[in-house]
Amino acid sequence: MDAGEDRISRLPDELLNTILLRLRSTRAAALSRRWRHVWTPLPELFLSVGSHDATFLDTVDAALAACDATPALQGLTIALSAIRRGGGVPAERSLSFSVCEARMLEIVAPRMEKLSVSVSPDEARISAPKLAEVVWADDDYDPCHHRFDDVGRHLRLLELGQNMSLMQQFDEVDELKLGIDIPQRYPCLPSCPCREESHLVDDISLHSLEQLEITSHTSSHEVFELVEQLSKCNAPILKKVVMKYRMSSPPPPTKEVREKIRSMFLPNIEVDFYVLSNGKWVCFD
Repeated sequence: MDAGEDRISRLPDELLNTILLRLRSTRAAALSRRWRHVWTPLPELFLSVGSHDATFLDTVDAALAACDATPALQGLTIALSAIRRGGGVPAERSLSFSVCEARMLEIVAPRMEKLSVSVSPDEARISAPKLAEVVWADDDYDPCHHRFDDVGRHLRLLELGQNMSLMQQFDEVDELKLGIDIPQRYPCLPSCPCREESHLVDDISLHSLEQLEITSHTSSHEVFELVEQLSKCNAPILKKVVMKYRMSSPPPPTKEVREKIRSMFLPNIEVDFYVLSNGKWVCFD
């Protein structure tokens, strides 16, 4: 080999593409003179940055600009620990964007379909008319500071924490996932007279609900009460109820409890029970 030359850089571009996909660091490859244009046909881009890298936004823009002539891009992953100034991300393809922490988030992505937010930014503006899946895990969503200016009204998936305000942005959701924290306030049974009268209403209409799935870490009475309240909702096309229990030490619901839950619903509604065992959901009855 000549001085300064390495064996990896002499490999064919197709093999270098395979290496880059496994490295999951497009930015590192872009810094190399030999690899500078090898990464542009990749179907996925992985860009990461630390909290003090002020040039990262320019790097993202440059990377996307370099891929403009390549129709193969299917995924864009941007990992940031923090970002100190706002900026747009002009993603132009069937993309999935995930952000863990940011002060200012501005997305203009005509073809973006998936958005995942772990920690709500201070300010956000999102324009994505083809948006179909949204995961907003943080409870700090605020419609005054987090704006969905140009998005579709029908989602395939909406996954939220306990703050459900984001639901008002959409008219129809095929699959809705809610994370609810139910405090165990009473050690006694639901029939005990010491319990307060429930403040939950029983006139909620769920006219589009076909399947209800509840995943719980316990078989507490509060979960039982939640199921009881949901069974009173107006859900004319409900076909199936799935109860899942992620329990390590407490036993799953007894047969008596399972039959009582089944009796809450109409006879034509299927009610199944699952418990997590060795990383797999196992049906029990």
